Amino acid sequence: MPQVRVFSVAHFVCALVAFVGIIQFLVTAFYLATHYPEPYQWHLHFISDLGRTVTQKEFDNTKNSRLFGISCLVLGGALLPFLWGYSNLFRRSRWFLRFLAILIIGALIGIGQTPYDQYYVLHHVFLVLWIAPMAILAITLTILIWIEGGSSLILLSMSGLLVATSIIYLSIGSHSGYVILQKIVVLVSVGWMVAVSSMIMFVWHWVPSDRQRAIAVEADWYDRQLQKRQKRKMRP
Repeated sequence: MPQVRVFSVAHFVCALVAFVGIIQFLVTAFYLATHYPEPYQWHLHFISDLGRTVTQKEFDNTKNSRLFGISCLVLGGALLPFLWGYSNLFRRSRWFLRFLAILIIGALIGIGQTPYDQYYVLHHVFLVLWIAPMAILAITLTILIWIEGGSSLILLSMSGLLVATSIIYLSIGSHSGYVILQKIVVLVSVGWMVAVSSMIMFVWHWVPSDRQRAIAVEADWYDRQLQKRQKRKMRP
């Protein structure tokens, strides 16, 4: 049977909620940067610096740290329906996709709950648990969509860019490189989400051909005729 792509309201809502969560995080990050106790420089400070309880120059940042943690919690909650729900589209590797989704969501929430001036090691563990599964998810999802017949050059490009920037970020070995690439990885992740959303908001449905519809109509007509004959035989 041929297939047609049908718009999915449920997937659209999940994607919309996810992007609301992303936007609130970006807005919160901008607010925290403009209200940082010391001058916040985007090319010198990590995003995680916004969640420190004490800045590098020993200024108190407790209020901003709490707001950063709340924003990460909201971000994780907003992404959960999207990252969990789209796995239902695939017959293969469904539980592997959900496992990656749990790792990513847990890591994003964990990053916000572990200010790295207090939980340095644990914070970086959550950081790796966000980036590595995200890169693996990008590769896996691209392959699965290609197998299902829905390959996209944009998605392929964004997945490749996400994997490349993630690898460079984890291995660059310089402070300024880490700072800049961290923000690039975040922006590429948002672009990758847009590419994935454009793919999964339309789901494939099997549709019978004209010949199959004609056969079904004819079979239904014969079935009704058979029922009429049976009723006549049952009359006294």
